[in-house]
Amino acid sequence: MDSLGQRSELAPHAAPRLVVGFGLVAVLGLLAGAIAMRGNEAALVLGSGTILMAIAAPVCYWLWLANTRLLIGPGVVGYQNLLGGQRVWPTSDIARAVQLVIVYPSRYGDQAKAALLLVGADGRCLQKVRIAAWSGDDVAAFAAANGRSLEYLGSYSPVEANREFPGSVGWMYAYPGRSAAIAAGIVVAIGATVVLTHLSSR
Repeated sequence: MDSLGQRSELAPHAAPRLVVGFGLVAVLGLLAGAIAMRGNEAALVLGSGTILMAIAAPVCYWLWLANTRLLIGPGVVGYQNLLGGQRVWPTSDIARAVQLVIVYPSRYGDQAKAALLLVGADGRCLQKVRIAAWSGDDVAAFAAANGRSLEYLGSYSPVEANREFPGSVGWMYAYPGRSAAIAAGIVVAIGATVVLTHLSSR
């Protein structure tokens, strides 16, 4: 409960395999970065970036566990992000509460992730909650607090989910073609920068 004793804050639970996974990523990233930094100037930049990413991943996960919360209060529900920022909605602003499975494509096989969506009157997703990150009781309490009967839907691709409930997936998944084009452009730009840096250093 908060200081007023009126709002419940529901914390996510840590998944052991994710803790181990982030630890391995950090260790391998630090080693790879240290090895890369022993090369030329371009390798130094790449190695420094690898080390920063290796440090950032477990730090962000720790912040998520420490700060992220589902919020339940009298006539309101909300979400607190990993930096402590809060978004709270009156239950009167929530038109639907839906549970669905979003199937994300991956080179290692599709990843199906169950989610609870709070949907506004305009059909846009106000908040997406990854069900696996909270206990079943917490998810049920959060769903009940929104004042709407929970609708159970089927499986959606990210594109379908974004079409049906705009804002329910990230831009990269909602528009994979545009995302791929931007990523290719970034790779080309980085490659051109490395080549020009190498040529100018001669």
